[in-house]
Amino acid sequence: AVIAAGVAQLAESLRFLAEPVAIDTVPGYVTFRVMSLILPALVSVWAILAGTRLVRGDEERGWLDVVLSTPRSRTRLLAEKLTALVLALGLIALLLSLGVLAGQAGAVEPLAYGRALLAALNVSLLAFTFGGAAVLLSQLLPGRAAAGWTVTLLAAAFLADSTGRTVRGAGWVGQLSPLHHYN
Repeated sequence: AVIAAGVAQLAESLRFLAEPVAIDTVPGYVTFRVMSLILPALVSVWAILAGTRLVRGDEERGWLDVVLSTPRSRTRLLAEKLTALVLALGLIALLLSLGVLAGQAGAVEPLAYGRALLAALNVSLLAFTFGGAAVLLSQLLPGRAAAGWTVTLLAAAFLADSTGRTVRGAGWVGQLSPLHHYN
């Protein structure tokens, strides 16, 4: 009981990371420590880098002229590249859910296939939000600037979510962040 109270107190002091829900259970702890900050940030940064290079990378390397010399519209090219990004994020979600299931099996927890897949899909959807913003910004800015501004948006989203959760009366700030809706 003393250890559980200490863990709950520690989780409350780290409230800016995420809402401490069921922190005394294995799934609650993993959700609080890994699924609230680390994993979404890593997958989102990958999606930002991939989204930035999706079309702008081909253009900067001079490959876009070759690709567009075939009878293919720009809309179709963008749709195909966005589909590839969605499929890659779907594969990441599948691999993440397998990792969650392996962790549950290792912790001798009952396997929750649906919850593992939905949690991983949630991470991928958040990453697609920032990847899509990177695609948009890469059409307006050079590649590195677009990636930098999108990472800045990601950091601002983390800051807004943390502010909304920790500062009294600032809950509306957190609701502006996609991370608030992710959590």
